[in-house]
Amino acid sequence: MKGAWLWHELATPDVGRSTDFYRQLFGWTAAPMPMEGPPYFIWNKGGEANGHGGLAQSGEGEPARWLVYLETDDVDGDYARVAALGGRAITGIMDVAEVGRWFIAEDPGGAQFAIMSPYI
Repeated sequence: MKGAWLWHELATPDVGRSTDFYRQLFGWTAAPMPMEGPPYFIWNKGGEANGHGGLAQSGEGEPARWLVYLETDDVDGDYARVAALGGRAITGIMDVAEVGRWFIAEDPGGAQFAIMSPYI
C-alpha cells in the first residue's frame, strides 16, 4: 500500500545497549548478520523480521537515529515529486538485488525517510 510503513532501520553508536533496550521494551531480538565490517543485525519479533540495524558509521559522537521505509509502487515518480513538493533527495535511486528499489529523502522540515518498492 502506497505510503505504508514497510521497514525500519536503526543506526546506533552502541549496538549492545540499543538491542538490549528494544529487547526489554518490545521483546525484539537482534539476529546478527554474518558479514564483514561493523556489527549488523535483523530485528525479529515473534519469529518475523521487522527491520534491521547496525553501528552508526557517520563519525564520533553521531547520535542514534531511526530511518523509516515507506512503500510505493512508483519509485521514479516519487523521486521527482519529493523535490517538487519542497523536499530533497539525499541519495539517488538504488536497486538492491532481491530486496527492492529505493532512495533516501528529506521532507521540507528536515526529517529523513526512505521510499521503497520491494521486489516481493
